[in-house]
Amino acid sequence: MITTRIAVLECDPLIASIRETYGSYGDVVTGFLQTGANHLGLPLSELDISTWNVEAKQEFPALQEVDAILVTGSNGPGLSAYDDVDWINKLVKYIKVIIAQDRVKLVGLCFSHQVIGRALGATAAINSLGYELSVCNVVLSPLGARIFGKTLGMSPVCQVQGMFVPGRLMTLQGHPEFDDKIMVELLKASKDLGFEDDALIDDAMSRVNNKHDGTLVAAVLLKFIGGLFEV
Repeated sequence: MITTRIAVLECDPLIASIRETYGSYGDVVTGFLQTGANHLGLPLSELDISTWNVEAKQEFPALQEVDAILVTGSNGPGLSAYDDVDWINKLVKYIKVIIAQDRVKLVGLCFSHQVIGRALGATAAINSLGYELSVCNVVLSPLGARIFGKTLGMSPVCQVQGMFVPGRLMTLQGHPEFDDKIMVELLKASKDLGFEDDALIDDAMSRVNNKHDGTLVAAVLLKFIGGLFEV
């Protein structure tokens, strides 16, 4: 049996109401990846998932001890991927080390999608079109459609919903790891997280129970990590 060692780098502690039910961000991502494994019919025993707190403890795994690294999102009030903050700067430096090699695969979600872009030399900045919250539709490029096997929709707000380098890295701007219950708790705490637009929150809440493709995304990420598909 071949075991895939996946290190989850936590960039956020999650709000208290979510931690009480779901545990840490690492626990949420572990459950997310397990749903993908179940979808693919992969034994959970083939996944060795570890959690590393890069936000509070600034701890990072040695690359020789892992096969893939998944960097989480972050919902810290006023926190952005382009901030000149010590732990974010260290994360960017670490990601550059990952990018410089070709064995350990890299996955990023939301905040870390932007941090990885920053490490690649892209500009990360405030989106003048605003925020996307809750379940949203995303239009895929032809490459994205081949990766996910379907067209997911369209997003008029964000032009760069993901990045992909075959065999190296995959990032997504969304939060496929969040289910409807987690999203409800985040929306209820939205003002503490810096969102003051009641209409935006109400609209997001109206879509929170819409069907989403989180399980499909988890399965695709595992196939990418395991080298199980080519595009």
